Amino acid sequence: MEKTGGTTAELLRWMRVALHVSFAALLALGLLRSLAARPGAATAVLICALAAALAAVYVAGTSAEIRHAHHGSRFDPRPLAAAWFAVCASLWCGLVLMDANFSWLAFPLFFLAIHLLPRAWAALAIAALVGCVALAQALHSPGRFDAAVVIGPVFGAALAVLVSVFYRRLVEDSLRHQRALAELEAAQSDLALSQHEAGRLAERNRLAADIHDTLAQGFSSIILLARAARAAGEESDAGAGRLALIESTAAENLAQARTFFAAESAAADLPEQIAALARRTQEAAAAIGLDLSVEASVEGEPARVPEDTAAAVLRAAQSLLSNVLRHSGARRAHVGLAYWPDALSLDVVDDGRGFDPAADAGFGLRALRGRADAAGGDLAVESEPGAGTAVSLRLPLPARTQPTPSPAAEERPQ
Repeated sequence: MEKTGGTTAELLRWMRVALHVSFAALLALGLLRSLAARPGAATAVLICALAAALAAVYVAGTSAEIRHAHHGSRFDPRPLAAAWFAVCASLWCGLVLMDANFSWLAFPLFFLAIHLLPRAWAALAIAALVGCVALAQALHSPGRFDAAVVIGPVFGAALAVLVSVFYRRLVEDSLRHQRALAELEAAQSDLALSQHEAGRLAERNRLAADIHDTLAQGFSSIILLARAARAAGEESDAGAGRLALIESTAAENLAQARTFFAAESAAADLPEQIAALARRTQEAAAAIGLDLSVEASVEGEPARVPEDTAAAVLRAAQSLLSNVLRHSGARRAHVGLAYWPDALSLDVVDDGRGFDPAADAGFGLRALRGRADAAGGDLAVESEPGAGTAVSLRLPLPARTQPTPSPAAEERPQ
């Protein structure tokens, strides 16, 4: 039984200690009286050997039970309890038949029989113990054998039954308290989780309001200004293309800003969003005169992933492709999304000028690494000057993630 902090648990613990101490004391007392009555007798060596064997078996069994109950050891001694009791009782029978001074050990054995054996077997064991005591008294005191020799052990057995009933009720009461405490702790944990979720939702709503009042309004203004400039015809043909790109990019980002904290996040259509991001990056490169080709691919069977994981992967792809566009000078880039049984990975590779990750990691990569660490994932950066760059992000997925069909699994966007 596990330890609890109540008075009942303390009482049970002291009752168990009293049982073990009484067994040891009665065994030692019987051994001393036996040796004192037989100075130099040939049977003394055999009695000492049996007593030592009984003590060793008893200590081994009780120690195994204590380690399992209180320290969580892997070995569970409970299936061997009946066999252990049988060995202890057999050794005691050998002792008591050799010397009646060990008769008092029957009383702790009564408790063990009631506690360890089924009721029918416990009754048979107690009857056998009483018979063994009576037989020992008859063998060693043939002229003084009377009814008291049997009545005493029977009375002791009855007392042991009453105490055992009391002990079992205490155990049941302790287990009820333990279950109630576990239910209370579970309820407190659920309450704390609910409060945490409520706080997270409140923070999300606050950030959504801030985005609506700042970024979303700014994107709306950019769209209006670009449309006004195009309508006024104040731009050249090349400028018209750039204004069109500005308008489309601002419109797409406005849509993302409005749905950034929505319940239906990027989790369901992440492959499509990665493909669209690759396409927009290539269009932006062409608009500013860069010869950059960006490809996107999806490996594995797309699955519905947690909202936070999908958002983290999408933001990482945006940051990494922005670095490719602004800093790499690459001609080709590839962004790959891969679904694994227990993880979601993103790989962004380019053939640009590269850099030294140990010395030149900018704020974007540091922020991305912090985001990966917070999500329990890994970020690997491989690059060197003149040899391009490869960045791999891997985030864990919960075991309950289930595959869902997606159009992106059937085609590879270019």
